[in-house]
Amino acid sequence: MRHVSQVSVHCILTPQSLTRGLRKKILVKIFAGPIWEGRLLEFVGIFTKRREEFEFSLTIHTTVGVDAANLKLDAVNERTAELSRR
Repeated sequence: MRHVSQVSVHCILTPQSLTRGLRKKILVKIFAGPIWEGRLLEFVGIFTKRREEFEFSLTIHTTVGVDAANLKLDAVNERTAELSRR
């Protein structure tokens, strides 16, 4: 849940920050361009990191689910084999 709350905060801050830059006059936009480029790169880095964290978490949860399913299938197979021996 930590990742989700952090992403939601970044999803709120990103448009707010970008909207602030869009409201500036053209001359300010031209001179502040490098600053905004840096900010955009920061956001890209943050969202890339969050995506990697989500993918890792999904991989872990999927692996745990598959392992649990395999354990249950093994138990069912053992029980079936036991019943067929009788």
